[in-house]
Amino acid sequence: MKTIRNSVFETNSSSMHAIVIPRDGVCNNEPVDVCMDGSMDFSDRTLVERKLPDEKASYCFLIIMKYWCDKLVRGGWSAIKKDYLSITDEEVKRNDEIIAAYRKFITYMQSSFKKHWSINLTVKNYTVTSMKNGAYISPKDWASNGCYGHDVLKSILMERLLERIDEITEPGADLSVLRADWNSYLDFCDLASFIMDQNAVIIQHTDEYTKKDLKRMQKLVIDYVKKNKGMCFVDWPLGG
Repeated sequence: MKTIRNSVFETNSSSMHAIVIPRDGVCNNEPVDVCMDGSMDFSDRTLVERKLPDEKASYCFLIIMKYWCDKLVRGGWSAIKKDYLSITDEEVKRNDEIIAAYRKFITYMQSSFKKHWSINLTVKNYTVTSMKNGAYISPKDWASNGCYGHDVLKSILMERLLERIDEITEPGADLSVLRADWNSYLDFCDLASFIMDQNAVIIQHTDEYTKKDLKRMQKLVIDYVKKNKGMCFVDWPLGG
């Protein structure tokens, strides 16, 4: 099988994931610990069911981090210097503002998950760095962790919270809007339901599949649709 993609980053393999999202989310009543791990890898070439809360939370967190990273200014790459070119002092200041909003957003997300769903959310293995040639939220190599290109997933689970990120990254934005109130419930309710629902799943795979692999993946998708009695969204294939 040969896949040709124009105007994209070159990789030696592409992730191809299926995601099943129940239409009626579940509510969590008991305190539970969930970790969003920025170093979790979703690029393995074997068929893997990602149904644990930590796995789904980390997958979604990587998408959110990528959205934040795209907000930052970075100098253009110099083939001669083999480094990124310096940015202006004004651009450095702008990056610092975005980084401040990012850190505030993480606290906002954690307090909202705890208040509304009794989820103790921890975030690990991420760094924010501001430098003269730009700012970075890592991990930076999004293509290698197999978590990118998921516009449908973002529109279903994250539309409101991504709009919130747009709002608080505007120059001079008021960060006091980041409070664990009714608006925060609406920002995160779909995401929290997806993370905690046992019938919601990410089925990890690659586009280097055989016919047998494809049948196994299709069967898994069908099984989860049956678990949800057809009341679910299926996004497949995902990836780039």
